[in-house]
Amino acid sequence: MARFVSSHRAYSHGVRNHVPAHLGPDGKMVPEQHPLQAQFTPDLRTDEDTAVAMAHLQFRGLPIFEDGREIGPFYRISVFDSEVARLQNGWTEEDEALVVETLRTSGPIGSMYVEVVAAKADKPWNGYDDIKEADRIVELAVGISADLQKVVQYERENLARPEVIAALDAAIAEAGEQITVSA
Repeated sequence: MARFVSSHRAYSHGVRNHVPAHLGPDGKMVPEQHPLQAQFTPDLRTDEDTAVAMAHLQFRGLPIFEDGREIGPFYRISVFDSEVARLQNGWTEEDEALVVETLRTSGPIGSMYVEVVAAKADKPWNGYDDIKEADRIVELAVGISADLQKVVQYERENLARPEVIAALDAAIAEAGEQITVSA
């Protein structure tokens, strides 16, 4: 999955043209090739997308109010999310990968759009990476009231130890099942 933000409202980036089914030079039928394009939309925009766009893109030709102040560029910002596009358009995973690769390597990246790269999770506590036992990690995380979702996110992004991830997922499931009754 990849996410891109553009400084142009409803920006569209062509990836592959439509090719109708035809007879190839070897006498065999070449199947139809459906077109692919990355269609950006303002409907998916989040505050993080807006911050990335404002930090990395230029907004030229903004309209101004009668008193000379510029109108903010927020109405122009649009987003392309490859996973959402795959589901909406019925793309295969290969189609999605082709669109993402084209956007990442295409000429206007950096001027027409940029990729939104999610920030990695912070280390849950000092010395976390030195602890090897999954049970000890869960015990410490619960003991210091650490956000278990962030701990498992850090583990997945960095060390990816299956036994630790399983133990943290179990602790998250157990925490979700606890019912608190107050009178």
